[in-house]
Amino acid sequence: MPALILITGHLCNNNCIFCSDKFFRKEGNPTLEELKKIMIENPHCDELVLQGETTIRKDIFELLTFVKTRNLKRVQLLSNGRMLSNYEFCKKIVSLNTITDFLINTPAHKQETHEKITQVPGSFKQTKKAIQNLKKLKQYVTAYCAIIKQNYIYLPEIASYYLKLDVDEVQMVFVHPLGNASTEFFNVTPKISLIEPHLIKSLDILSKEKIKIAMNGIPLCIMGKYSDKIIPFNKAISFYAKKVNDKESMKFIDESNITIDLKENIKTKFPQCKQCIKNNSCEGVWNRYAKEYGGKEFKPIK
Repeated sequence: MPALILITGHLCNNNCIFCSDKFFRKEGNPTLEELKKIMIENPHCDELVLQGETTIRKDIFELLTFVKTRNLKRVQLLSNGRMLSNYEFCKKIVSLNTITDFLINTPAHKQETHEKITQVPGSFKQTKKAIQNLKKLKQYVTAYCAIIKQNYIYLPEIASYYLKLDVDEVQMVFVHPLGNASTEFFNVTPKISLIEPHLIKSLDILSKEKIKIAMNGIPLCIMGKYSDKIIPFNKAISFYAKKVNDKESMKFIDESNITIDLKENIKTKFPQCKQCIKNNSCEGVWNRYAKEYGGKEFKPIK
């Protein structure tokens, strides 16, 4: 069954330098009735991803109460965690028993780096506290890390930090050049070959503790023994979607529509990729990445 990615709003209390939503900020947030309508019109979806900073909506409890009536198999909440640093607020969210798992944007292990990325003073302590609150309340927590120039050399330290926070899963995703990450492409996007040693070391640290790992946006020739950790197109419900309405307030995904539209218009492969034994299962790189950096750094696995 397909998953519904519901964009609950474009407003945010962070201003991450890699955020892909920058150009939609002026649209504000859809109303509660608009969101309900989208869910009602898509009864075939048994999973829901609440994307955007849902926690800053004034009607969040009404929204989650309605979501609960949908009897969905899974409801994932994406958040920077800042609002969840308030224990009573966090406890009230959890008490609704609507969210099955929380994905928390945690781009760094230290305050200076974290807040250089989020551009909000105090956000590091709040995100850390949010994860601690959620774990205290026995929730399933995934730490999400967008790999960018500002944090890639720290990936091993970030992995160790995640272990200290006792998260249940880690997702590391190479930055998608949209929004802020598009206008600031060369400021935030590293060469993929440069991140390789730091990434592999971070995965070694996580795998020793048998923590669940998921990756996205990185060619398999870079991943080595961890190539099986890449999230395939038809499973990456948090990252890929087809636009189905003009306001971008809803995105929808299933195996049938992950076709030429995404594989050819979003990702690129290079001539040498045809020689690689992983070619059929590899996504390649973002088109913008290929345009700016080319593909000489990628060596086929034979």
